[in-house]
Amino acid sequence: MPTLEINVASVNIKKVDLKVYGIEKPMCKVVLECEGKTQETKELFGLDPIWEEDFTFEVSDPETVQVKGTFYCAGVKMGDTHSYPLNKLIKMKPTFKAIIVPGGKVDMMFKSTDFGDEDAPTDDDGFMDFL
Repeated sequence: MPTLEINVASVNIKKVDLKVYGIEKPMCKVVLECEGKTQETKELFGLDPIWEEDFTFEVSDPETVQVKGTFYCAGVKMGDTHSYPLNKLIKMKPTFKAIIVPGGKVDMMFKSTDFGDEDAPTDDDGFMDFL
């Protein structure tokens, strides 16, 4: 079965007003879900924790399956759950993805290990041939 690797790197929400959410102690985590399987980062303290945690999901059909990512601070869901299609990934090439949250974003890298295009599409510079 095709495999997807996800690295959840870090979050920075220093611009968020925690009082609006009723949060006194910022404990942050990310929850990833793919085809009913859920995995989550450690819950770390602060407004800019660094996880650098790796997760692996088996994907039945990369053309249709999506991964969902949600950010929580002190058990409070912040921002929307984001969905990420997998059909545009380049095989073995890490691709940046982010979860946009109030006051910042979560940085992640998605890498397909055995599915997707072999090479990135190349730009056609032929329009400059007349110079």
